[in-house]
Parts: sequence; structure tokens; C-alpha cells
Amino acid sequence: MNSRQKRLLGLLSKEVTPAKVFSEILKVSTRTIYSDLEVLEPVLLSKGYRLNRVAAKGISIIKDESLEKHSLEGISEITLSPIERKLDIFKRMLFEKEQLRVNRLALDYSISESSIRDDLNYIFENFLGKNACVSARANGKTFLQCDVDQELNTHIHLCQYIYVNEEGHSPFHNFYSVYKTLYSAEIVDACLETIEQVEKENIFFLGDHYRTNLLIVLIVLTFLNKDQKGDDTPLNKELIDYKTEYDSHIFFTITILEEIGKKLDIKFSDDDLNYLVKYLRGIRISTIHPDAHDKSINAVIGDRILESISSKLAVDLSTSQTIRSQLIIHINSMLYRIDNDVIIKNALTEKIQEEYKVLFNALWLVLNEEIRAYYPTKKISTHEVAFIVIYLQTLLTQQKKNKKILVVCPNGISTSQLIVNELKEVLPPFDVIEVSSMDRLGDYNVNDLDLIVTTVDLDLAFDNIVKISPLINSEDIRRVTEVYTTKVIKKEKENNLKFDEILFLLKKELIIIDDGKDLKKKNVLKEMSEKLEEHNYCTKEYYPSILERENIGPTIINEVSASPHGSPKFVNKSTLGLYISKNGIKWDQNSVKIAIFPCISQTDIGIARNLFTEIYNMLTNEALMEEIFNAKSFDDVFEILRGDKK
Repeated sequence: MNSRQKRLLGLLSKEVTPAKVFSEILKVSTRTIYSDLEVLEPVLLSKGYRLNRVAAKGISIIKDESLEKHSLEGISEITLSPIERKLDIFKRMLFEKEQLRVNRLALDYSISESSIRDDLNYIFENFLGKNACVSARANGKTFLQCDVDQELNTHIHLCQYIYVNEEGHSPFHNFYSVYKTLYSAEIVDACLETIEQVEKENIFFLGDHYRTNLLIVLIVLTFLNKDQKGDDTPLNKELIDYKTEYDSHIFFTITILEEIGKKLDIKFSDDDLNYLVKYLRGIRISTIHPDAHDKSINAVIGDRILESISSKLAVDLSTSQTIRSQLIIHINSMLYRIDNDVIIKNALTEKIQEEYKVLFNALWLVLNEEIRAYYPTKKISTHEVAFIVIYLQTLLTQQKKNKKILVVCPNGISTSQLIVNELKEVLPPFDVIEVSSMDRLGDYNVNDLDLIVTTVDLDLAFDNIVKISPLINSEDIRRVTEVYTTKVIKKEKENNLKFDEILFLLKKELIIIDDGKDLKKKNVLKEMSEKLEEHNYCTKEYYPSILERENIGPTIINEVSASPHGSPKFVNKSTLGLYISKNGIKWDQNSVKIAIFPCISQTDIGIARNLFTEIYNMLTNEALMEEIFNAKSFDDVFEILRGDKK
């Protein structure tokens, strides 16, 4: 059942209606209506209803008592869902160029006019992207206005929206099937087959998201050219306005377009070639043997940005040459995309943002400043930040600080190995266990160790020492695990409750404890921004930059806390604000009780990761949050964070 047939199903009622009425509503012939009714009849019968055809009058549906009884709710289940309805309305505007009236749409979809207005607001907010068509209204009709480029951008944005939102949205559970419904299975299959074919001939794709974004562009270009019949005129690569070092992109672009053209008997234009060359460059597609020495200006800037990320976020990129190389390639391509307004999206962005809040927020601050230094008018999207977070998180996971345990045993290799094997059975697998003789003990710095297990007495100023017998027994194992749990792990947890950066930056004049009702996010953001400006911590531009960050992506940490922040460009001196609301702040879909405002200057970006880590540890500690929520003064807050309050 296609979308038109679903709409027709929704229009059928117990009242007899002429087929011509349905044909006018759905913009098809009466013959098509009768064909659709043949498709719908088995569906109705399965629900206990049948079509009632009244000669010279029209069609209605009636309950058939001879069939199994069902309620009308059974029919509504297979009509358009709210998101399908929105997509169908937008399809009529973009694909069929309809000019729509609200009252007519309400009749078409059997819902209220206010619901249709809500649908239109949703459509214009979510389905229209950057440099896309614009909504217009004249003579009571709503429609889209766009030139050729805007129409292309609108189709691409729509497909990316469907891709990114495939989870949790019927019908987006399978974006391929939605594309086939919108653009035809023939076009989608031809584009997929061409990508697979060209992949085998010297192209590699770094990530499924790049592959999907390329598929989207090919589907849209093909759809917009479906009426251009093919001929033998070759595409003119001389018209390409990009540098000769990207000749490989030109070659592969021509290959891709010509293959699709042959499959569907259509002709692409030189403008299409130009557009796709730029896009291929932006999504990091190249030959299997790419030039490792990219001397472009983006490569130079990319190296600088990578070094800035490494130093300011304290990420040691030297430990993995593979990830470093991939990051260099990715950042160079990202800069190209930003400079040329090439937009790609990642279906996992929301999950990445939720899973790695600390790293995401810190990286956003760093990238925001670096990008604006080179491209003052450009903005970086959450999707671009999310891509880099994955690389850095992979590296940080590899570098995760494991416990270092030293076994001191002068009784020979076999005894030492026996002890090591027994310890490996009870201690975490990632911990590092080394063996030392008494002679080599001086080579170790005890400050780098977490635990020493020894078979002899040691005269060392070190707390975590466990003496065991040379033939390690169950009692030895019990004492080792006890010290490991009560001292080593406990110390790590205590470190997570240290808030040195917060205590240093938090100022008395920036703590607001409010018991007012009906507080809204925007009002709280404005109030704190004004306080920051009043005390000369930031300029008046800081407030708009906080709003911009909120629009880019949520700064919610959990259901009751948030950490909003703006651009360091507008910060005069680093500080921290704290807003405690006794009755909750309406913050999107949450009721936030505590909002902490990290305000970091450009010169202090290096503290971002540590500060966001402390903020995250603070806001996710339920017991600590409860104490702070119940604080009555600035002094109470400080005592709690220092651990002084009993």
C-alpha cells in the first residue's frame, strides 16, 4: 500500500462520496481511484468492512456482519501516522509543487486545522535546511519558493533528516524503504548498485555514514534529472573549477554519473559533475593510494587544529599513529566541508553526545574557537563534533589508565610467574603486572605504582604493600583483593570527588538560589549571562552565544541538571556560575534543579576537559546533588564541594 492509497483509506467513510471528489483531493484520475480501491478492498475485508458502491452516487464503507467483527480502530491503524502525514504533506509541496490550503488539508487528512498548522510548523522547522527552499503564503495558500540549487539542497536535507531520525520514527525505521517510496525503487537501487560497483574499482569509504551521505546525493541528483534523456555527449571535466590534484575525484565522479546514466537512460549536466566532485572531496573518498602529502591550506590549518586539540584536551595523539593519521585526513576534509558548505550527517550524533558528554562539550569549545579563527563566518555542527569525538574516545579508551602492580620476588622466575598467574585470575584483565627482583627495585618510582605484592619485607614509604608467601595461597589472595578494593579503588573514587577547578572558579556573586515558580530555560540563561556581564566576566555577546550552543545541541547532563556554556570568544575572565532552583526550571522536556555555567576564556581552553569532568562527576553524584540542592548559602555550597560539611 502506497502513501496515496493510505490517504484514500483515511478519506473513506460511511457517507457515500463520489470518486471524483477523491480524485480532486488526491490529484489523480478517477481511474486511478478505482484502481486504488481494488487494492484497499482486501484490507477492508480483513477488518470486517467492505466497499459499498452506489451507482451514480459514489463509494462508502459499511460493516459486513458476515465477516469477523472488528472496530473501526483497526482501519485507523493502517492510515497515516502523524510523522507519515507530515512527510506526505511535504512531498506534495516539494515533489508535486502543490499550493495548499489549511482547511483543505484538514479535510484531506481528517484532522483539525490547528493540527495541520502544527504539522506545517514542524515541516518548516525540520524539513527545510540551510540554503533550502523557503515557505511562502499567498491568497490563503502555503507553498515552497526555491531556485534549482535550493531545491537540490532541500531534497538532500530531507533525506539526511530521514537518515538521522530513522530510529523511533515510523516510517523512518528503514530509511532505504522511505527513499524508495519518495524517489522510486528504480532510482535508489540504481544508485546503490553503482556505489557497490565503483567501490570494487579503487575507492574506499571511511565509515557507513559517508557512504549513506553519498547515496543521498546520488539519489537526489538522479531524481532531479530523471526527465533528461541520455545521449552520447560526454561530461566536460574541463569545466571543473577545482584544483588538478583532485583529478581522481573528477574521474570517479564521471564514472559514477555515467554508470547511473546507463542504467536509467538519463543525462547528467556539467553542473551535476561539478557539484559531485566537490561532494566527493568533502566526504573523504579517494583512490586506494591517496597522496600522503597534502600541501593544501586546509592541510596546514588541519595540522594546527589537531595540535590544539591534543594540547588543550590533554590527549596524547602520539600513542596511535593510525588514529592520528585518520584524524588528519578527517579534519582536512571537515575544513573543506565547512569552507564549501558541504553538509553531512551522522545518525549516531545524539547517542555520541549523550554517551560522551564531557568530551563532546570540551571538544565543542576547542573546535568552535579554532574554526572561527580561520573561518569567521562559519559554524561547526554537532555532527562534525561527533565524528571527531569517536576518534578521540577510541584513543582515550586505549590510553585508559590501568592499575600498575609490581610483584617483588627474589625466589626465581617460576615462583614469580606462579604469583603473577594467580593475581591475573582475581584482578582486572587490563591491569599491568610487572615482576622485579630486589636488585632492580630501585629502578621503579613507587609514585607510579598502585600496589606492591612482595614475598619479602620491604622498607618503602608506600601504603599499598601486601606481603604474601612464595607459594601464594587463598589467604594471600584474600588480602591482596582486600587492599586492592579498599585502598586502590577507593583512592580512585575519592579522586572523582575532587573539585579543584570548580572551587577555584566558582564565585559567590555568581551563585543564585531561587525558589520561584514557572522558571524557564531562556530566562535563567539570560539572568546568569547578565550577572556575568555585570561583574565583567564576559561581554554582552555571551548570552547569544549560549543560545546558539543550546540550539546546536542539548547541554542537559541528566533529568535534573544541565551545564550550559557559550563561546570563549566573549569571555573576559574564566569563572563559574551556579543556579539552584528549588521548584525546577522548565528546560526543554526536563525540570532542571541545578545548572552550572562554565565560562571559559580563550586563554584557559586547556582546562576545559578537566573542568567538564569535574562538572560531570558533580552533577551525576546523586548524594552530592541532594546536598547542593538543599544548600542555603554560598558557604554551604563551598563546604559541600570541599567535603567539609558533615
